[in-house]
Amino acid sequence: MKVVTSRMKEAVNKAIKGAGFNNLIPITSMIGIKLSDGKLQLLTTDMTNTLCIIIDKVAGDDIDITVDADKFGKLIAKTTSEDIGLSVKDDVLFVKANGTYKIPLISDEEGLISFPDVTQDHPTPPEKWTDVKLSSIMQAYNINKSALAKTLENPALTGYYCDEDMVVTTDANVITFNAFRMFAWDFPVLISAQQMTLISLFKEEDIKVTCDPERIIFVTDTQIVEGSLMEGVEDFPANEVNAYLDEAFTSSCKVPKDLLLSVLDRLALFIEPYDKNGAYFTFGRKGINIHSKKDASTETINYVESKDFQPFVCCVDIPMLKEQLQANPDDTVKICYGNENALKIESGKVTQVIALLEDEELDNINA
Repeated sequence: MKVVTSRMKEAVNKAIKGAGFNNLIPITSMIGIKLSDGKLQLLTTDMTNTLCIIIDKVAGDDIDITVDADKFGKLIAKTTSEDIGLSVKDDVLFVKANGTYKIPLISDEEGLISFPDVTQDHPTPPEKWTDVKLSSIMQAYNINKSALAKTLENPALTGYYCDEDMVVTTDANVITFNAFRMFAWDFPVLISAQQMTLISLFKEEDIKVTCDPERIIFVTDTQIVEGSLMEGVEDFPANEVNAYLDEAFTSSCKVPKDLLLSVLDRLALFIEPYDKNGAYFTFGRKGINIHSKKDASTETINYVESKDFQPFVCCVDIPMLKEQLQANPDDTVKICYGNENALKIESGKVTQVIALLEDEELDNINA
């Protein structure tokens, strides 16, 4: 077979992202190459998800082989010829591009390894398939990922909780609510961060999706992601985090996001290790005064808008707030304050809740 180099590079670059490269599980370091009916499939897996990238209109003899993903991927990435030719002879893949390269096919005691199939012709009944927009998935991916847990203390918090009303992520210190329905099902599911990363590789806006209690499949003409649903959806604290949507915040203000981020960048230089990344926010009548705990730095941001003003002082984790602001889609952010436990940022259908830091000196100020 022969494939235009630019098409092959794009496809292989995507396919490699699905490989787990776990030394204890050999197949996670392999790439499957299948040609049938004019469609070239490139397959990788991390044993939880399988990624299939499809190149259509490829002429050549049918093949079904598996090779080392790292070597094949690096070779294709470094190729500068106009076309790439692939052929198989004597358990070797011949790659003809700038030169001719031989990559051994991978086998085990039963013979040559064939990568497990992922097919668009899945036996799930048509009525179990539903449509989802890539733009909706990308909205959740780009905004909600900043609130994912980074440890496995509660594994459910490392995933995207999707129910009939919204997509929610939390690490128990921050919460992101995205008020839209991603899937048409009437039951909640947990989508893993890696699965969302693979779905973000899609190009087509319209995606077909189906799931059963064990797995979920996303399909377009050029890509398939098949994987396990995360276990522990019942361990996600949906009721507890949803309660924060109804928490009382006495006041709100609007400030330019980029201006606030630049202030936080400068003040972060003066946050000492014993400060626990915290700085004081004093909400005044006309703006927010932000200063480090030792008063080594201070800046004030004027409000664009203020509502129901009441004086309020709190201690905020600067890196945590910065990460949430960077994920926020708006140029001007609405900050709700006056709650002793948290700040809330509202942007259309997106709500972000950031837990406040406990601080003895602050208790004395408020007393």
